[in-house]
Amino acid sequence: NPAIDREREIEQFSTRAILGRRALPNGKYGGKLTELLTPILPLDSETAAQFGTMTLLELETHLKVTRVKLECRVSNNFPEPLEAALDRLREEVLQAAKDGAGLIVLEDRLVYKNGNLPIDPLLGIAEANRALEVIAPEGVAHRRLTSLAVSSAAIRNLHDCMMLLGLGADALEPWLMFQAFTGDNRAAAQRLLAALTKGVEKVMSTMGISELRGYGRVFAAIGL
Repeated sequence: NPAIDREREIEQFSTRAILGRRALPNGKYGGKLTELLTPILPLDSETAAQFGTMTLLELETHLKVTRVKLECRVSNNFPEPLEAALDRLREEVLQAAKDGAGLIVLEDRLVYKNGNLPIDPLLGIAEANRALEVIAPEGVAHRRLTSLAVSSAAIRNLHDCMMLLGLGADALEPWLMFQAFTGDNRAAAQRLLAALTKGVEKVMSTMGISELRGYGRVFAAIGL
């Protein structure tokens, strides 16, 4: 797609995110839904309300939540192979979806507890998104019935946000970025949220995409 001039066509852009159990076109199999004006989740409710979004805790009160930790478990001094950790992550995500979770949160707040090592959230969300492509008994992929959010200290900039959104995340909590702006620095947190949301729009405009929900895997990797 040709690029879009964000400044002249700003009214065309939508960073809305819909989380929860989305119904089929015939209205069947739907559940509780929540719409956010931006997919970025701050840490305080006041900032969230100002930008039409929520905190992760507020999302938990609206949707049925299952938390899945991003981790490579370490036990008896024998580290778990990354491939095995990803297999386990996919199984946990799929089982949570089968149990009816409307929102699955991949997080890393306790990743180092008991000597665990982290899985890169980009790899984790890609595997989780793939796991949910399995067809549910209702005849639709679990991905339509379940939303994915990422709460990670590894989200350090706009690039990380866009990569995660492109790999399947519906909402993001860059908690370490916001953690420095709590308490008396709420104004700084609001500026950060505004800057990230504006950055999302600018990346979308470069790709010729006007709605965040149309943003997908428009990138590739050569070598790792």
